[in-house]
Amino acid sequence: MTGRFKAGQSGNPAGRPKGALSPAMKLIKQASPAVLQQVIAQAINGDMQAAALVLARGVPTLKATQEPVELITAAEFEQMTTQERAEAILVASVSGRVAPDVAQQLIVSLTAVAGVTEWAELARRVEELEALK
Repeated sequence: MTGRFKAGQSGNPAGRPKGALSPAMKLIKQASPAVLQQVIAQAINGDMQAAALVLARGVPTLKATQEPVELITAAEFEQMTTQERAEAILVASVSGRVAPDVAQQLIVSLTAVAGVTEWAELARRVEELEALK
């Protein structure tokens, strides 16, 4: 005997059925709508703890966002080398057109793209060398 149950058979057939709630959970489930309405009413009436609870649980937290930045046109971007793009980002940051944290994010993204491009170029060159064999 391996101590395992057969597939599809419960180890305790007389146990609590699936989906059954404990008496406490039944009460909570029944009372939840009324409690929620009461907390919302208290929040509306100026209870700051109730307001904090409603906002913390019912409203998604705001995420920091940045306004879109256009340093150069797409046509100019296509004509630039990776180094020239990085320099344009740094100049924009130093001149105050772009916040330093945004410039940092742009440089990190540019570095990642350059790495992918470099790997793709290396893979292409290896394939060419293998084709010569």
